[in-house]
Amino acid sequence: MHMSRPVKKKDGQAKGKSRSIERCSIATLTPDEAKTVLDDLLRMHPELQEKAEVLAANAILAPTYEDLADEVFQAITDIDLGDLNDRAGAHSWGYVEPTEAAQELLEESLKDVLDDMKRQVTLGFVARAEAICLGIVEGLYRHGKRIPMVHWAGLQIFRSNTLGTLCRS
Repeated sequence: MHMSRPVKKKDGQAKGKSRSIERCSIATLTPDEAKTVLDDLLRMHPELQEKAEVLAANAILAPTYEDLADEVFQAITDIDLGDLNDRAGAHSWGYVEPTEAAQELLEESLKDVLDDMKRQVTLGFVARAEAICLGIVEGLYRHGKRIPMVHWAGLQIFRSNTLGTLCRS
């Protein structure tokens, strides 16, 4: 949805807004609004295109597999065992095995990381996708079966069903 833009003065500043408000508002932009601002800025200053591309590549390639392992470990240790209890067992639609419920919770907790790995492959950054895969595996193995959700999911089953498929892609 495209909204009308505020009328601007000759210096590019919107009428009725102070510069301090404009600087603070950048941090509050939605991703779509930020993209619009970047597109407008690059249209006004095409000489910044190359620098923007470098910054974008660095943003995409930034975290190391160790950082991702930390992120994965945190995501799986944050899963509440109450959620497992809510999903597993008898329901009106049938019975859900605790292992199946735990695997679903693990997949949901890792969705953003898994989606990023797929995105990296799509962008042609195969080495980056491999690093993400390595980070996921490292994060899952970091404390092994001492993590209740990994214990319930059966790490070998989760790894072969989910990660095996994605890491081979």
